[in-house]
Amino acid sequence: MASYRRADWSTRNPSAEWNYMSGRTWSQKWLISVSLGPWREQRAMDVMRQVLDRFGQRHLSSLRQNGRLPFPHLIGDWQWEWTLRLAEYLRLHRLSEREFFGHLRRIDGGGLAARGALRAICGAWGPSKTIDYFVREALDLEIIPVDRHVKRVLAKVGLGSVSQADIIAACHAIEIKPQRLARALYAALSPPSS
Repeated sequence: MASYRRADWSTRNPSAEWNYMSGRTWSQKWLISVSLGPWREQRAMDVMRQVLDRFGQRHLSSLRQNGRLPFPHLIGDWQWEWTLRLAEYLRLHRLSEREFFGHLRRIDGGGLAARGALRAICGAWGPSKTIDYFVREALDLEIIPVDRHVKRVLAKVGLGSVSQADIIAACHAIEIKPQRLARALYAALSPPSS
């Protein structure tokens, strides 16, 4: 993953190779996002590769309960369950990924509304860093994925109870793109790859 110096995060763009979404289909972008479970970068890359290899060039709507993708069996099997619920939603409403995700990109309320819609459709519970990552990187909407490392630092500096909407508004006030702040927080605060 690209590294950032703390002093230059607000002015420099990330390197081109850092974004796993580049050149991917909507289905692949979703699967990449939910593959970012609670582990270090190399483990996430291994999960992504296994899931994408098994999935191939299909569409999300083709997934069925008996065709489980090789996500690790985490508590609640949330990666598979969220993906399966999204696939069922697309089939039920006869939506293509392009139609559905295009709608989310245009939804009133931006990134926070898109996240809310995805969480409701997927039945997401608890923190949803992976959905936030999808909203930020695939949909290119303003949101700040908060994992346990970012949450701990925000609490340490007295911002633990500040809402994402307030953080995004503060970014606008000081003319910093929220996506850039999110990337900087992740790069500065997450544990190094091993």
